[in-house]
Amino acid sequence: MIAEKVDPGSKKVWSRVYSLEKTGTFSINDSSGALNPDMDCSRSVLEFIQRLNTHCCGDYSGYRTGRIKNTLQILNLPNDGRSVVLKKTSANAADLPWPRRMEVWLKAMHRNYSRTAFIGSLALSCAGIPTPRPLAWWSSGTGLMKNSYYLYEKLSAEGTLSEKLQKIWMKDGDSATNEATELISQMACLTRKMHSEGIRHGDIVSHNFLVRDNQCRLALIDTDHVQPAYNFLPKAVQKFFDLRCLRRLDFSTQGQHFFLAEYFGRKISRKEWIAFRFWYLGGFSFRRWFKRLRKWLRGADRKQPEGVAWWFPY
Repeated sequence: MIAEKVDPGSKKVWSRVYSLEKTGTFSINDSSGALNPDMDCSRSVLEFIQRLNTHCCGDYSGYRTGRIKNTLQILNLPNDGRSVVLKKTSANAADLPWPRRMEVWLKAMHRNYSRTAFIGSLALSCAGIPTPRPLAWWSSGTGLMKNSYYLYEKLSAEGTLSEKLQKIWMKDGDSATNEATELISQMACLTRKMHSEGIRHGDIVSHNFLVRDNQCRLALIDTDHVQPAYNFLPKAVQKFFDLRCLRRLDFSTQGQHFFLAEYFGRKISRKEWIAFRFWYLGGFSFRRWFKRLRKWLRGADRKQPEGVAWWFPY
């Protein structure tokens, strides 16, 4: 249960993560970062980094990113053959608007997205939560022209949970409800396990889970949103901030009730529902509340599509 006090073992997860990163630290020419020392392909990864050509050709199908600052390439690791995904973060993309470019530059001064994703994936892996296996992260270049990279193993997957739910609705309609609720239940259980291990993912939505195989096992992605929980806080306050991870939960009100019931393992209380809705509607961000109010006044707020099941993501 999320309401229970976080086990001291959760601190060991993050201690192990930072220890692994320290062990895997490397520097090659103008590139520096860290390898995952638990992997069996360190030499191949280092060779890949040395030979990396930023203009290399890649297959972008199935692994697109919605952010202009990020590009994804699917490649084969040299002398190893395994499929890997290279995620490059740069503020120097030609089609990135200047205001957004300045925002990325400012954020990069105190946060490296690639390192955050690498650390987040290590934490999830150490906690036994399925996620693409992290291989390395590194930065290259100098000053504002610096680019960062995150390399991880490519998972064999049908697609995202959002795509899967939409697909089974189009194919089977309401008769797919049992399959859909099983998938959403798995999503809630993984989120509960993550929080019980002292880990938070700030963007728990259906398109950040991959459906890995025919058994519908899920894997959590977009790990640059992962961070440690505050273990020193009272359990009620911890639970309140855990619910912040669900502020973009992309289901109808009925779907959100179902998810939260699976997440808590019981019927949710009125206080818990109010806490969730507080985060969902804007939290402590006046800007988000204002944007939501403005959209509501214009009739442009998020609404469930007509004629679809309550579990249909939107």
